[in-house]
Amino acid sequence: MQLQNNEKILYKTKPINSIYLFVLCMVIGIYAFFALPLQSKHFIMFGIFCLLSFFRFFDYIVITNQHIISHLFLRQRTVQLSTLQQPPFLTIDPKKFRQYEWQRKLLKQNFQDFWFYKTDIYFKQLISAIDPNPLERIPLSLFSKKQKDRIIHTLAQSWQLDPTIEHRE
Repeated sequence: MQLQNNEKILYKTKPINSIYLFVLCMVIGIYAFFALPLQSKHFIMFGIFCLLSFFRFFDYIVITNQHIISHLFLRQRTVQLSTLQQPPFLTIDPKKFRQYEWQRKLLKQNFQDFWFYKTDIYFKQLISAIDPNPLERIPLSLFSKKQKDRIIHTLAQSWQLDPTIEHRE
């Protein structure tokens, strides 16, 4: 990744789930290779699993003062600060909301506290912005709690992210 002039990296991370998946695949592979009698169909299935986890190992997100690059599962997407209609915002996927809202009510938790780590960061871009792979959202479910805090904090400071959750059904 090459930076433009006057651009600096504010935060760069690899989703923790991608690392866990890769390590899990390697542990299972070593165990299966030495401990289990395998047939050819098992090798094929395990090979596909290893290949997919290997691709996930190269996932990352980079936040700079001018743009964000998200490389998730072989797809690189970017968003530039100059192409945004409004600052990024936190919102809940309607499907996820219907799935977990009963749990929040049952536990009698505050809306903002319960949904804070289950949200996605959305970017509303200008329609005239021409980008072959625009970044529309960052799914925070891939990251650890510490990584989520750092991403939200970085975007709140440099990209005017409002940390309150907007819910639209």
